[in-house]
Formats: sequence, structure tokens, C-alpha cells
Amino acid sequence: MADIRGVGGSSFRKPPYIAITKGKVEDILVTDPSKPDTKRLVDFIEDDILNAKDTIHVDMYSVVPSAELLKFANALRKAFENNPNLKVRIVENLLPEQERNKRIFEKFKVNPFLKAFRTSKVKALFKSDHSKFITIDQRIATIGDQNIQDQPEVGKGYNWFGVTLKLSGEVVRFLDNIFRDSWNSSIGVNVPSSDKLPPIPVKYQEVGKADDVFERNLARSPDEVIVAYSEPWNNKWYKRIFSKSYRDDLRDLMISAVDHAKHEVKIISPNLGSLRMVRALARALKRGVKVKILLSKNFNVDENLFPSLDNAGDNIRALAILKLLAGKGALKNLTVKWYSNDGKIPEEGNKSLTSHGKYISVDGKFASYGSFNQDALSYRTSKEVNVAFNNPQVVRRLERTFWDEVWNRGIEVNLNALPPLISYTIRSIYLALRTLMKRVK
Repeated sequence: MADIRGVGGSSFRKPPYIAITKGKVEDILVTDPSKPDTKRLVDFIEDDILNAKDTIHVDMYSVVPSAELLKFANALRKAFENNPNLKVRIVENLLPEQERNKRIFEKFKVNPFLKAFRTSKVKALFKSDHSKFITIDQRIATIGDQNIQDQPEVGKGYNWFGVTLKLSGEVVRFLDNIFRDSWNSSIGVNVPSSDKLPPIPVKYQEVGKADDVFERNLARSPDEVIVAYSEPWNNKWYKRIFSKSYRDDLRDLMISAVDHAKHEVKIISPNLGSLRMVRALARALKRGVKVKILLSKNFNVDENLFPSLDNAGDNIRALAILKLLAGKGALKNLTVKWYSNDGKIPEEGNKSLTSHGKYISVDGKFASYGSFNQDALSYRTSKEVNVAFNNPQVVRRLERTFWDEVWNRGIEVNLNALPPLISYTIRSIYLALRTLMKRVK
């Protein structure tokens, strides 16, 4: 395996977009709103925080004032009492949020180093950091779909349904280098933007193309982990809206997985807004592949309607397009469900106890989890980080832990009752403009 190292001591070699390294899933957190005793992210890692010896690195889309953030700040206070030399660095998506976070941390008498990816919500609409991972002492990492926040309508300490993996091994060091790359390119809040972190050595095997994972049957050992990430486009905003080109490999890994499916594809995602994924699923359905999709009803509807040639729109419009592309003969292979907590009615909107899960598996052999949604934002304007496994033993463990239960209590969508596609196209244009006006204000 290769070794990531800086050139000349301090310059940074960016980690490859898809790589195979060693690692192990130590534990799996399932935050399930249907269960009163469900745990959340800070509960899951509190002991690791308290026992931290050197560094805690957080790359998180949303770290906002909330009960969860207060719990996190209190854990950091105890960790600093145990080890005053501890270095805590946090990258959050928005500068205004980090400035508020700084005041909260000060109340707990802790002073983590803070940086932000973007300066405003308007800019974040075109380029954002949607990552959700933490590394501690380059020894333990968590990755999944949970942020350090509460949902405002919850009020009972619950969050969205979600899954977080706790990892050990060389994969932690690889993730830490992804964090270091983010840190070096972000905006300082209480630390100079010029503050840079050098890379750390890590063993990995670079994957040239996403198709190689499946065509060469790579990473088949249960102690091998695939790490894949993407970055926001760095070109002009109008090119991101209208361009058809793609350049990074996490997106390619998602599409390649579906294109290589022979029997079954399973997806959990709040939204199915990427036209590229919709097309891949249509191809799979035509091949006779069974496709099961668990979506969140009316989740972030406005944001996922922002125009681009790769945007299928919100879930209803995306399903209408999928139905059209697959054709009537292939629809017998498709089952779509809305996420539900009680198995009776779907949870609706993104402020209720709905699903924030981000999972894909193929043929019971390949599975991936992380921050990546199957929507146009993840496929185009967001930085995303996932881990993946190409081993049936690991996939079975994941699906026994969370897939079986949430799928069984989902509410099936009547695909024959979808509204006409043209009506949703007109609605999409209106809502996209409304979203942009809200961001500008």
C-alpha cells in the first residue's frame, strides 16, 4: 500500500478520492426516534472524548446551538480538565454558526479551534461541506449522517433516524488527512486562516476508477475499508448549474455500484433528487434488478429543487421520472417506501422525527454509509465523505442492525398515483426561485 506524506515537511498531498485501507467497524449507533431510550452522537462518543490524549478533529456540516451542542461542550470541558494540552479543532459549514458556537464554548470555559467552510448561506447554496465525521487521537473515528444539533420540533432529546459507525485502524488516519485538507482550506474564527496542519502517514491502496472496485473485486477482506469522498465544484456557480461533466469519485462509486448490480439494490436517503442516480436505477430495473428505496416524505423540498441538468427535483418528481424511464414492464421490480416510526403513517418534513439515513447496498456484497445523499446537492455542490465495504459479512451485520427494521415499518408509495410530471416541473421552478430569495434575504 502507498503512504500519504507531505513534500518538504509541511506541504499537503491531497488524499485520493477513492482508496482502500485497513479498518474495523468497532460499533454501530442507531438513533431511532421510535425508541424512547435511543442514543445520539455525543452519547456514543463521550467516553472516547473524555479519554482523548492528543487531538479531537470534527468535520461536521451542522454544529449549532442546541442541547446536543451543550452536551458536547460539557464533554470537552471534562476532557480539557483531564488533559489541558488536548487540541480540539472543529470545521463547520457556516461562519455565522461557528461565531455563535464560540460564545457557547466560552461559557463552558473551553476554547476549541474553530474554522468554517463558507461565509454565508447564499454561498453555501452553491458550495458546502456536508461531511459528518470525527477522529480522536488518530485512533477512533465516527462517520455517518448525524450532526451535533437538535431538531427544533422534537423537544424530547431525539433526532432524525440515523446511523453512525465507529471505526478503528488505518482508516482513521486516512479520514484525519481528509479533515486536515478541509482545515487548511477553511476560514478561521478564533485561529488564523494561515494555521495549517501537515499530513500524517497512512497506508492505503489508491483505486483508479470506481468501476475497478466491482470489476476487479477489490477490498473483499472484512478488515478492508473503502474510503471515498467528493468535493464541491470549484468552477463558477453558473457552470455548476448547467454543466453535465463530473470529475470526482464518490459519485462515480454510487453510480458504479448500481450499474454492477445483478440482483438487488437497497437505498436509504432523505431524497432521490439526482437525475444521474435516477437513470442508473432505471437501467438496473430494466435488467431485472430488484430495487428497494426508503425515502423521507417532503424532506428539504425547496433546496432539492434548485435547477441544474442533474436535478430530478423532489422525491415525487424524481419517482415520476424514474417511472417514466424504467417503463411499465420494469416497475414490478421497484418498491418505494416513506420512512415511518409506527408503521402506520409516514413522517413528513425535515423538522419532525423523520429519517436522515444515507445507505446503499448492492447484492448483499457491497454497502456504503456516510454523509452522501442521493440528491443533486450531494452529486454536485457538497463535499461528502463515505466509507464502503465490499464484503458480505460486513454488509449482513449492517443490515441486521438497522435496515430490516426500518424497511419493514415503512409505508409503501403507490407509484400509480403519482401526479403528472409536468405539474411538478412547474412547481419546481417556482420553489427554486423562492428558495433563492430566502437565501438572499
